[in-house]
Amino acid sequence: MIYETLDQRITEAMLEEKLLSEKLKTNFWKGVKTEMVNAIHNGVKLPNDEAETEILRSMLKRCRTAIEEFSKAGEDNKIAMQNKKVNEFEAWELEQLLPKEASPEEVHVATVNAVVSFVAGKEPGFDMKTLQRYTKDIINIVKAQYPTANNGIIAGVIKEMAH
Repeated sequence: MIYETLDQRITEAMLEEKLLSEKLKTNFWKGVKTEMVNAIHNGVKLPNDEAETEILRSMLKRCRTAIEEFSKAGEDNKIAMQNKKVNEFEAWELEQLLPKEASPEEVHVATVNAVVSFVAGKEPGFDMKTLQRYTKDIINIVKAQYPTANNGIIAGVIKEMAH
């Protein structure tokens, strides 16, 4: 997915490093490469779309956490605001690389459909009160359609339907 093109992207970004945003882009791609190389050192085989996606999601989570923390410092803290902007830029870049996340509404609909088809495959007279026992199976059905679906939303829908 990305690993094969990292050196090329870093080189291209370095050539265009005249503006601050280009420097941010260069640093961003260097950061991605560092994360990928660290993963290789930890035994991850790359290129590997699944592992790369997990690495990028982890980076995005760190950026979002940093944005929240820098926001708490307040608008008067110029260094915090600069760091917040850097993390916002990196988060935006990461979001462009990652598969589109399903909206809560899409996950809700997919979960309802998964439950309906799951129950249809069970014996007649299936007791919906036992549905929560099959949460893992239903999560797997939804995740086949939306790999980034939030497990909490899925479990919540299952709980509602079980009662």
